[in-house]
Amino acid sequence: NSDGVDISDNTISSVEDGVNAGAVEDLTITGNDIDGNSDNGIHVLLSDFALVEDNTIDNFATGIFIEDSDFVDVLGN
Repeated sequence: NSDGVDISDNTISSVEDGVNAGAVEDLTITGNDIDGNSDNGIHVLLSDFALVEDNTIDNFATGIFIEDSDFVDVLGN
């Protein structure tokens, strides 16, 4: 488990999952440019109190997948 993780302002390309975050409390994923060719642009699993905002996501089967997580805000992606 992790607390207070910030994944921001990155360029991520040619990957299966752009951002895959699991078991994080107080997670921030903002301002990323994510381009891939497979599963999820952003996958949040078992993570509470998260913000997913202002990310650009292209070429994935699923853009943003939130699973078994509470209090997640998804804005402006």
